[in-house]
This record gives sequence, structure tokens and C-alpha cells, in this order.
Amino acid sequence: MTRKSLLLTGALSLLFGAQARAQQSASSAKFPVAPELIGEAKDWVSGKPLKLADLKGKVVVVCFWTFGCINCKRTLPFWNDWAQKYSKGSDVVFVSIHTPELESEFNVESVKKFIEKEKLTFPVLIDNSKANWNAWKQQWWPATYLIDKTGHVRGLWNGELDYKGSGEYKNVEQGIQLLRREK
Repeated sequence: MTRKSLLLTGALSLLFGAQARAQQSASSAKFPVAPELIGEAKDWVSGKPLKLADLKGKVVVVCFWTFGCINCKRTLPFWNDWAQKYSKGSDVVFVSIHTPELESEFNVESVKKFIEKEKLTFPVLIDNSKANWNAWKQQWWPATYLIDKTGHVRGLWNGELDYKGSGEYKNVEQGIQLLRREK
């Protein structure tokens, strides 16, 4: 993990810790609004098409990944667990965006086979044009965003969520729980 990632992780951990102690109905206005998801119905290879605007009032976890990325493969089980934990009727919605890096990752059928093989239970939006990647100003795989009930980005984790036993997935879970409690 790079020094920059460690600093970002530490800052986010402090942010969520401070917010947990702060008033739960704190204004989201100081946080950036999450970009809308870009894609047509055909681009959703798993799950129904979603728009962030339709998810106001829910906590949204948005994840960027690609099937050839080893750090993504090591993070997928956490995402899959959360997607199952917060499925159907929950106040948490899980969305993933598959943005390819290598030529072989642009093949939609290969993505579908990977989803089936890994038994992924969350919606997958194919981003072969990198429209979402660019709108979100993405730089690394994997990336995990937490979006609050008003549509603001409240957390970002770049990289593997348990890199060398870091346990960052615990901070993501804490962030999800914190945002769920906000009014």
C-alpha cells in the first residue's frame, strides 16, 4: 500500500470516527455529489438498470473493478457479502462498475462468465467506454465509494480492502452503518 493510500485511509478512518461522535443529521452539503451512473439497459449484465437519482434515501455502495485485477479478486468477497447482507428491501444498495484495463476484459461474455463462476450477487454495469471511470475521476482498481442518502460521496477506499491484513473492510462496514443511522 502506498503512503498516499495509507494517508487517505487514515484520514477516512478519522473522518468516520469523528462523524460517528458528531450529530447524526449533519449536513451533507460539504461533500461532493456523486456522479450519475452512465449506461443503457444493455450495459447492465447483472441486475436491473439503476440510477443514483432513484436511490435517494438509501445508502449506496459503488465499486469499480475489473475481472483481471488480483486486488479486485481479493476484494470481491467483501462486496459480495455486503450485497447479500443488504439485499432486498434494505436501505443499502450495492452497485458495481466493471471498467476494463486489458483487452481481454472488454469482452462482455467473459465478464458474464466471471460473474457466474464467482457467484457474484450484485448488479454489474459494464463501462467499456470508461464513461463512468472518467465521470468519477477514477485512477485505481478496486475502488469502493460510500454514497449517503442525499447522494453525496462520503467515503472512498482505493485498493484491496484487506491488503496485508489491513482490515479496511471493517472501516467500510463502519461507514455503511454510520450512514444508515443518519436521517
